[in-house]
Amino acid sequence: MTSASEFIASKEYNDRRARAKQNAINFKKNQRYQEYKTLTSTPAPEGIITNCVKFGRQSDDHKKILFALREIMTWNSFAASLIEQIATKGSLSEKQMFAASAMLMKIKQTQADKKSNLVSIDLSNVKKIFDKAHEAIKTPKFRVDNMVLSRAPDSGANAGAIYVKVDGEYAGKVTGGYFVPCRAPEGTLEKLQEVAKDPLGSAVAYGQKTGNCSCCGRELTKHDSIKKGIGPICAERWGL
Repeated sequence: MTSASEFIASKEYNDRRARAKQNAINFKKNQRYQEYKTLTSTPAPEGIITNCVKFGRQSDDHKKILFALREIMTWNSFAASLIEQIATKGSLSEKQMFAASAMLMKIKQTQADKKSNLVSIDLSNVKKIFDKAHEAIKTPKFRVDNMVLSRAPDSGANAGAIYVKVDGEYAGKVTGGYFVPCRAPEGTLEKLQEVAKDPLGSAVAYGQKTGNCSCCGRELTKHDSIKKGIGPICAERWGL
């Protein structure tokens, strides 16, 4: 027969404790989620005034901060912690209110700065050949000089975007008709604009200059391919 001390030291006992602890955490999270969810109901369900709703009704500033924190709580841990406190206690300290306001202002300014750096560019011709290539190639890449363009996965956060690398380093992406640079070297935008005007011409120029295919990166060995600057299989797959 197993003694009490032996049972407490056993794996079964520890597993039970771990499950009980996790269940308690899940229950508390669900409680807070339901309380927070009430906030998004307009109007709030009759007879249910949650801590979040009480907080938001204190003033316009409280309401603005609450909804601003809600928008970023999925990726900002500080915002998530403030929302959790509001849901639990129904209040924030004066210092927390100040810190929340300062953080939200900084995020807003950062977003404004990023937007001002966006450059409009029409890569519809490039996107068209990528979509064509994707029918046969899982991760198509297009090479121009020291630049490599690649298609963002359909299942990712940047679906529909085209990634840009220069000398092997990430230099930004083209999404929604805009180039979003990220430490992009000088001249990156101009190269993108050249490719956008004439994808085939860019592919041919790369092949003739390097002796490698712009689409697959392999060496061009046949005379006709070397002359054209692109292999026949890639030309067909990419719609070039």
